[in-house]
Amino acid sequence: MEHISHVNARLILQSFDAIPLDGNRVCLEQVSGVEGSDYINASWLPGHRGLAQFVLTQHPKESTREDFWRLIWEQKIQTAVVLSSIAEPDYPVFWTTVQTRHGNIILSPTEEGLLSGFQTKDFSLRLHNETRSMKVRLIFCPDWGNEDSAMMLGLVGVINSLPPANPT
Repeated sequence: MEHISHVNARLILQSFDAIPLDGNRVCLEQVSGVEGSDYINASWLPGHRGLAQFVLTQHPKESTREDFWRLIWEQKIQTAVVLSSIAEPDYPVFWTTVQTRHGNIILSPTEEGLLSGFQTKDFSLRLHNETRSMKVRLIFCPDWGNEDSAMMLGLVGVINSLPPANPT
């Protein structure tokens, strides 16, 4: 059985309910001189358009907020499923309602809504010194671990209904 092999993983995991396997773990670009900076608790998951169509990730901690947005930018992620509720009282809010800078990334909220019972938040991202931008949709999935097949099928339907390209 595969398991995570990253030495710093235990320090940044929100919980041990969803730990990425080495084979599908998303790796960040290594920050020079920062050991373990390539680790984030996120996994590529397949959709009907490809083997790495969307990312499943835990709700970021305060200490991993910039890593989360770096993940979205570096990997050009269009869709991220966040394993929490938008209103989770134990987890910090990692988004904003106004344009904000997270590290080198400028984050601008564009829309929020409800798709098949899942709360969503859409954002536009760009680097602080560039005009090129990208869009990402966060889908919040608070009931991931309860093995509810109707919820899982609903989530698959939402993922498969998303547009196939991320215009930049």
